[in-house]
Amino acid sequence: MVRKYLPFVVLIAAIIVAITGCSILESGKGKWKMFLKEGVYEDPDTYVPKLDDIGDFVGMVDDASVLIERQDKYENSVVALETYVYVSSDRDIRLGIDGDDGVGLYVDENLVCSKPNAEDPMVMCDIHFTAGWHRVDALVYNGPLDIYLAFDKKLSDLVDEMDANHR
Repeated sequence: MVRKYLPFVVLIAAIIVAITGCSILESGKGKWKMFLKEGVYEDPDTYVPKLDDIGDFVGMVDDASVLIERQDKYENSVVALETYVYVSSDRDIRLGIDGDDGVGLYVDENLVCSKPNAEDPMVMCDIHFTAGWHRVDALVYNGPLDIYLAFDKKLSDLVDEMDANHR
C-alpha cells in the first residue's frame, strides 16, 4: 500500500522544495541561504544593494566571519545571504561588515548598516534586537573583478540561535 503512494509523496516533496527554495533534508542551523541576481549594472563606487536585488536561490552557506572569499566571480551581480536569528532578550549587537563592492545589512527588512564602496574600511553597526526571531540579510554588489563579503565575527556567536530555514 505504501508503494502505491510513494510517487505522490515524492512529487509533493519536490513541489515544496521548488516553492521554498530549500531542501527539506538540509538543516538550516548555523547557515545562510544564498541567492544570486545576475545582470545588475550599477556604479560599483556608490551602490548599496537593496532587498529588491535578491535573486534566485543557489544553495546554503555555513556561518563564518568570511561568507564569500575574495574571488573573481559574479561580475555585475548581487549575492544575497539570508538567515533568521533568535535572541532570548532585548539586546544590542555590534557587528562589522565589509565587502567588495557595496554592502547592505538588513534586519527585518530594514537597512541597519551599509558601505557603498570597496575602498571604504569595514563599517561597524550597532543593531538593536528585541527578544524573538529576526530575519537578517547581508547583500553584496559586485561590479567588475573581485567579490568579497565578511563580518568581523560570526553572527551565530552573537545570538542564541541561527536557522536559515526558520519561518
